[in-house]
Amino acid sequence: MKVAFLGTPRSGTRYMSNLMQECGLNVGHESMGANGTSCGFYVWADKAERLPCPQDMKPVRFDLTFHLCRHPLKSLRTMPRVLMSGEFESWFRDMGFWAMSSWDPRTASLIYWVETRRRLVNAEYPIVRVENIAEHWAMLRDAIPGLPGSPPDVDRNEMQRRSSLLTWSDLEILDADLAQQAQQLAEEMGYAD
Repeated sequence: MKVAFLGTPRSGTRYMSNLMQECGLNVGHESMGANGTSCGFYVWADKAERLPCPQDMKPVRFDLTFHLCRHPLKSLRTMPRVLMSGEFESWFRDMGFWAMSSWDPRTASLIYWVETRRRLVNAEYPIVRVENIAEHWAMLRDAIPGLPGSPPDVDRNEMQRRSSLLTWSDLEILDADLAQQAQQLAEEMGYAD
């Protein structure tokens, strides 16, 4: 069985990969494991033929796909550092997000977040909010054979990185229309504030 947990950087993809590994499933983080992947690149698989991607995106048929998310105000405050480093940077530039943002990393991250989340919401994949993994565990256990009765205890340090606070008002200063779209998508994903 191949499972995909699709999100954006800083949405818990490493945590979900570690969680599945702890349960005995080889779900890679930003790579393909024997049982699937936890990453954001396959959200854009339809563009993989014309864009260089950080992982080898050979066509894969996933048996199950989940929309992995974390509150956008928590994800977006650290995304620029992730997207502007290493192998992400050239992929991010080639996708056109840099040019659309007038070369501002915070605006580029917001554009990327909105466009990625819109694709995932429109695909209507089951949503898994990493902040409340216990809430979603029964759904995951019913869908994925072999998961234990409750989620194993996995280190969440990757999700706890400190950074400056971000508010919806901060995003509105960057781009009011994008901030409104992000807030609406957040509500559709189950985040009320």
